[in-house]
Amino acid sequence: MAILNSIRKKTAVLIIIIAMALFAFVLSDLFNFSGSPSTKTVDAIGVVGDEKIDRTEFAQSVENYIQQTQGRATTMQAVKQVWDAKVQELVLEEEFEELGIEVGRDQIIAKLSETLAGNPNFSNSEGFFDEAVMTEYLANLKETQPQQFQQWQNYENSVANQVRREIYFNLIKAGVGATLLEAKENYKLQSDNVSFQVVRIPFDKAEDVEVSTSEINTYIKNNPKQFQQEAQRDIQYVLFEDKPSDKDINQAKSNLENLLEEFKTTEDAKAYINLNSDEPYNANFKFENQLPSDKKQEFLALDLGEVYGPYKTSEAWKATKLVETQKMPDSAKAGHILISTQDPNIQRTPEEAKNLADSLLGVIKSNPSKMDELAKEFSADTGSAEKGGDLGWNGYGRFVPAFNQAVFNNDPGFKTVVETRFGYHVIHVKEHSEESTMYKFADLVINIKPSEETLNEVYRNAGNFLLDAESGEFTEVAKENNYEVKPVIGVKALDEQIPGLGPQRQIINWAFNEETAAGSIKQFDIDKGYAVVQLNKIKKEGLQSAQQASAKVTPILEKQKKAKAIISQINSTDLSEIASQFSVQVQNASAVNMESPLIPGAGKEPKVVGAAFALSKDETSQPIEGQKGVYVIKLTQKTEAPALASYKNEALKETQKRMQKLQNPKNDVVEALKEAKEIEDNRAQVY
Repeated sequence: MAILNSIRKKTAVLIIIIAMALFAFVLSDLFNFSGSPSTKTVDAIGVVGDEKIDRTEFAQSVENYIQQTQGRATTMQAVKQVWDAKVQELVLEEEFEELGIEVGRDQIIAKLSETLAGNPNFSNSEGFFDEAVMTEYLANLKETQPQQFQQWQNYENSVANQVRREIYFNLIKAGVGATLLEAKENYKLQSDNVSFQVVRIPFDKAEDVEVSTSEINTYIKNNPKQFQQEAQRDIQYVLFEDKPSDKDINQAKSNLENLLEEFKTTEDAKAYINLNSDEPYNANFKFENQLPSDKKQEFLALDLGEVYGPYKTSEAWKATKLVETQKMPDSAKAGHILISTQDPNIQRTPEEAKNLADSLLGVIKSNPSKMDELAKEFSADTGSAEKGGDLGWNGYGRFVPAFNQAVFNNDPGFKTVVETRFGYHVIHVKEHSEESTMYKFADLVINIKPSEETLNEVYRNAGNFLLDAESGEFTEVAKENNYEVKPVIGVKALDEQIPGLGPQRQIINWAFNEETAAGSIKQFDIDKGYAVVQLNKIKKEGLQSAQQASAKVTPILEKQKKAKAIISQINSTDLSEIASQFSVQVQNASAVNMESPLIPGAGKEPKVVGAAFALSKDETSQPIEGQKGVYVIKLTQKTEAPALASYKNEALKETQKRMQKLQNPKNDVVEALKEAKEIEDNRAQVY
């Protein structure tokens, strides 16, 4: 008792000590944190020219994008999409201002009349877009739903930007038309042709050559655009995965076996499953073709109430009991009219949607032929609306549960209204296929999971490896312990995935942190367990080093040196002598043009074909270094295409080609504007 009283008296002191320790830990973490890529405070996510991209607004746009995709986009995917759109918007905005492109209210209304055509909120009694109806609707929206009115204003601004963009690109399109002179030149490139004899001496006919580091550096300096690189990191890691041990696998099987006898005799499989299984009871029926192929025969051989198992899957031990069978068509033909409760352009309460659906059902029940007309007028499912609501034939389970039950559990001719997450459906069941047997199984599942003992062992192994690797050599320590080292080359600051580990921004941020030096090692907690990672190499933004560019440059310089060696050995202008000297054949190339400069056995060789056009008949060229070797050619015929009376059609074709390039949002124009603009990208310091 005295001890308890003493503890009670010192409780306050203990709390203070613990609180101070925790506070010190937090401060330590703040000052030593190395998971983020920079310790600098970033208020702008980027700068385009003189325009800052506000960090808070950008984050909100990213969140909005993720919500719009219903979570299908990852954070980094959303960041990329929002960034690309914002940068494009800013570079175009500056162009609009410089060119004085402005949009009037009448132009915005004209565009809205296109995009909102058919929307009942903005249509008059005749079904056409009406500005007065829209104005009245927006006045009411502003008064009753100010938040949605703000969304409308944002939408209207986006429409205005779209109109300005269209004006801008129309101006560009007006300036990219091909002239008649350009059309004539293109016509000649396509239609003039040459025929010639050719000797190709492959590069491998020359002796091997050496390429020095200084030669590679010279090539890089002379061709800097080809060797620009983003900042990159090379890492390697060892994964310590939280995988169940053999002991864990056997324990899971034993746990299932302990439940098996009672599972076989229970009359309430659903309750037993929900009480004892690691997975809840699934009440769905399945056709034979929906059963797992590796267990289909075993399942089909079961009698009602009989159990198959235990059997092992990749992640669990299972026992399966046949609890019910029924006859059901495996496919059905149906039609529907969807009265949406999700369309932001239609202000309709769920009650109003239900009332409309019930009203349409009444009309269709009394006059089924009205289905086609009503679907086209009211259905939010535009795909089926065009077909009078017809959905065609669909297999069992193709629809959401409530819809599926209405279609398959009722006879052809049945009509009803069903609610789903999309809204209210007026459903007409048209036809059923022949009935087949369906099976309902109850699965007793015991998941195979790593035990606490296994998890502790994995943690110890990762920690011990980290300590050994910090005092030794990473790959050697891994080899001594039979751990697999996985290298990852060329990680970029905005990458999200690490091969073999999945999304790992924490690792990428650490690798790009200013304080993380090459050779640094760190252990990371990940979904799979633990990854011990080493930063191998830091590649800074700018020109590649000779070592990095070697794989690309060395073959180029080798070809140049070999070409020079081969050319120095050619002393004749007779093709047969040259061919004999290098043990190759004289070949013929017929009717070759500059648009498609193909040489038999060599592929595209524009430099060689261009040289052929410069020769006179029976003239032999000097040796020419091409893509696939050294060439010597002798012109046998040059054919000039007949002049056209008019080159207008050719000009039109060329203009259309150029126009097509401007149809893509990521076209050459936008990319050129971005290249000409100074852009500061701080995304990697925030995400």
